[in-house]
Amino acid sequence: MYVKSGNFFEDITDHLPSYFLLVNDRKQNKFPRPMVRIFSEANMNFFRNELEQVDWTSVYNNENVNCSYDIFYF
Repeated sequence: MYVKSGNFFEDITDHLPSYFLLVNDRKQNKFPRPMVRIFSEANMNFFRNELEQVDWTSVYNNENVNCSYDIFYF
């Protein structure tokens, strides 16, 4: 199973529509896990820890918002 996601870039709107595809290429499990996000304390701590590991200085220290966005997104 893998995830494919991204954004649609269009100049006709000020919104940034995104898409998310969940592709199941494995055999079905006898006891499948529900397809929902699990907001457990452990998962939230893992997410916070991952965010703390990112160096955001190149995004924050840039005076051009478009460059900051490009650095953040790509």
